[in-house]
Amino acid sequence: MMTSPLVLDPIIATDPELNAKPIETARIALAGKLKAAVAKDGLLRLDATAPQPQAAQALANAVIDNWLKSTLPGPQDRADLEKRLSYASNALASVTTLLNTLSVDGAVSLGKPLTRGEAGTSLVGLGELQTRYLNDVLGIPRTLQGLSRDVVKQPPTLPTEPVSNKKALIAV
Repeated sequence: MMTSPLVLDPIIATDPELNAKPIETARIALAGKLKAAVAKDGLLRLDATAPQPQAAQALANAVIDNWLKSTLPGPQDRADLEKRLSYASNALASVTTLLNTLSVDGAVSLGKPLTRGEAGTSLVGLGELQTRYLNDVLGIPRTLQGLSRDVVKQPPTLPTEPVSNKKALIAV
């Protein structure tokens, strides 16, 4: 995703050197300066190369910023998520009210006597349903906001030492 057109195209539009090239050529050139991989620890690592260290750092920051913007839901997804959030909020309130009623009044409020096992099963089922709706009510707003910059564990830094050329590659 880090090297997708959705992330790279805004960077190409702001770079006069890349903007002068055909879009496909510019994408390939820019993607060649980037290396994104998921490490064994599950973190996404991004390496950016440029003639100057500051330029590589700026490129990495631009890629991260555009990637974070790409996590925002589109208009249709936003509308769907807002509907789901509204439904989950109403359902959570209903289930919570029902659980409170059952725990106070017992099965009498249902109009039908329940055995102890049926009542316990009903309460457990309603508790699980309440947890599911609560997860939706807590998770959907985060999805609507997209990812924030605080998911970046380490901002792009400048190298402390110059990176040497790959002499074996030059010899070939």
